[in-house]
Amino acid sequence: MKRPLISVIIPTYNRAYILSKAIESVLNQTFKDLELIVVDDGSTDETPYLVSKYPIIYVRKPHRGVSHTRNVGVLKAKGDFIAFLDSDDAFVENKLEKQIEFFEKNPDYKIVQTEELWYKGDKKITPKKIHQKAEGWFFDRAIKLCVVSISTV
Repeated sequence: MKRPLISVIIPTYNRAYILSKAIESVLNQTFKDLELIVVDDGSTDETPYLVSKYPIIYVRKPHRGVSHTRNVGVLKAKGDFIAFLDSDDAFVENKLEKQIEFFEKNPDYKIVQTEELWYKGDKKITPKKIHQKAEGWFFDRAIKLCVVSISTV
């Protein structure tokens, strides 16, 4: 059975100094059936030069904010699933593999999220309770409180 395609969307604005870490965390995934779309929200730094080094889809647009930038990425995406990654974050190497395995074992589910590791500098920190992920069926709570995070596929 063919594995589904995941479209990973990284919105960015003037983050050339850290964007490589995000891009490489996607390209180094154990799950390989993916397309990486970097949507540049009108950066004035070295972002266009930096992304030209990678085998990705690059979209540059006028500055309109992160929500518009994510939506542009969704319109370009060809994947069966969408995953977002902020340009100052990184995926652990098997994140997408584990999420797809969950979908394959649980075909009735439409979204899945992961816990996030939070750091301040080099120090791991524990997020406040409001930011901790719900387990099990959380759709009703997610709609009411908007708790679906960027880690969701």
